[in-house]
Amino acid sequence: MRRTNMKRTPLKRKTPMRKGPKAKTRGWYSKELDKIAKRFAKERDGYTCQMSGEKVSGSNAHGSHVIPVSAGLNLRWDLHNIKCLSYHNHLNVWHKSPLEAAEWFRKKFPWRWQYLQERREVRTKISTPDLMEFYEIAKGCDGWKEYQTAYENFF
Repeated sequence: MRRTNMKRTPLKRKTPMRKGPKAKTRGWYSKELDKIAKRFAKERDGYTCQMSGEKVSGSNAHGSHVIPVSAGLNLRWDLHNIKCLSYHNHLNVWHKSPLEAAEWFRKKFPWRWQYLQERREVRTKISTPDLMEFYEIAKGCDGWKEYQTAYENFF
């Protein structure tokens, strides 16, 4: 049986409505820097899958980390730690057989592998103001060489 004469009460808000734009958080800056770094890594590699040698574009072009973000925060935005892979190679080779993939990377890019192993040991804590400052610098870079120089000078 349905009652039609009942009034509905409006829901009360527990928090006040936001008056201005949402504040940019540490996570927001990290994600934006990820996008910038991956774009420059793909430009550096000429939008070519480093495993297969095929040209990739759009959603088929993935910027993939060699050392995972969780294993070395200081390498997260380093272009030496990011490579361009096709969707297939990124998901079906790099993530499904990481030991073989790491061995492939070590043989193809020995100097980068050595650099990453040395830098992996260095643990640096990046403050939020430093993250914001580096984001502003990275946003203004015109090419991947300029970005890599800015990264090396900043960190």
